[in-house]
Amino acid sequence: MWRLWFGGVRPPSSASFSAGLPGENGSPPTNGGSGTTSAACLSCNTVEDTDHLLLFCPQATEVWESFHLGFDPGADASFSDFCLQHSSSYEEATINTAIAWSIWKRRNALTFNSINEDLSFVTRRCIQDIRLWAFRCNTPSSTSFLNSWCNGCYLHIPSPDKCDMNVTVLQVQHIKAHPTKGRAAAVVRCSSGSHEQERDGMALLGRRDALASAAACGVSVLGFAGDGLAVAGQGLLAGRIPGLSDPDKNGWRTYRRPDEKSGGHGVGWSPIIPYSFKVPGGWEEAPVSIADLGGTEIDLRFGNPKEGRLSVIVAPTRRFADDLEDATIEKIGSPEKVINAFGPEVIGENVEGKVLATATAEYSGRTYYQFELEPPHIFITATAAGNRLYLFSVTANGLQWKRHYKDLKQIAESFRVA
Repeated sequence: MWRLWFGGVRPPSSASFSAGLPGENGSPPTNGGSGTTSAACLSCNTVEDTDHLLLFCPQATEVWESFHLGFDPGADASFSDFCLQHSSSYEEATINTAIAWSIWKRRNALTFNSINEDLSFVTRRCIQDIRLWAFRCNTPSSTSFLNSWCNGCYLHIPSPDKCDMNVTVLQVQHIKAHPTKGRAAAVVRCSSGSHEQERDGMALLGRRDALASAAACGVSVLGFAGDGLAVAGQGLLAGRIPGLSDPDKNGWRTYRRPDEKSGGHGVGWSPIIPYSFKVPGGWEEAPVSIADLGGTEIDLRFGNPKEGRLSVIVAPTRRFADDLEDATIEKIGSPEKVINAFGPEVIGENVEGKVLATATAEYSGRTYYQFELEPPHIFITATAAGNRLYLFSVTANGLQWKRHYKDLKQIAESFRVA
């Protein structure tokens, strides 16, 4: 289904999405299908068919209601009727299918992993999916409409009131091996202890899930142990190969991604083209969460507890274009389009009104977009090479930003892709 969802130049219609569910692993049969009666819904103990799953279940209803669409999806007799009534335009199809997809994923999390996903987490994840389609759309009016719609959603989607908003620590800990599957389990919880999710499997803490979980808790997604985010490593930093040079005369060192370093997006992807950047003394590599094999990934983290932190995100261009095997940042879009589409994935919220400065630089024939955002205090450098988009972010808290602004900016501007 995910391949179908991102495989074309527009999302599937809500009707074709519904029709595809019975072929998916763990999906309930549709009304009128030849399958046997589905098991009871774990949320409300009602017989679960597609109409119940996507419209009538209380968990589905609260997701639809959270977006204030101006109509009651539950008033329709079936999901097919709903599609006929409310998915006539590209924009409606995009929004409604994304919401249905989020409800479907929420159901699977509960059914297969015993995770009851927070409503704020679900709605924010849905908005990120819609933003991807806004970015991919070839019609400027539709792109503008969808982005504006997403911006408006942040004004009324559920606030993360389950967590203490003064809490700034998101703890991610490996806790045990699965007794039957032999895989790691992990816990994501606010330090207040009131918002907890446990995930089981190899993709427990993918970028998108970790980002949305953090956003749901009102927590910075780019922190490090002792300053926001503590991420348990995979053993002794699995895949980590030191790439730092000796200090230069000013004490700065150059990191170059080793050719031998593991990581990537699975079978069929070319090796990641090496990148490099410079950091002052005292900056060291930090653990990275388990990569999300379904999309973008954080390839590297670095930081200094007293000065700031950085991350490198490597995103397959196939997520937003089918014909960019030799990508350039110019082919992907203008600086404004790139930051509006991908800035929210870096900072966990809408970037409107936060971009203080934008610049374009060229080194060795490759173009780089450079952005400064506030708040949060962050520099983002974006470029593209091969079949991947590179997002290099450097961030710090208010005091660090004030004291080390010049060095942080120099780090951000030093990013290069070979």
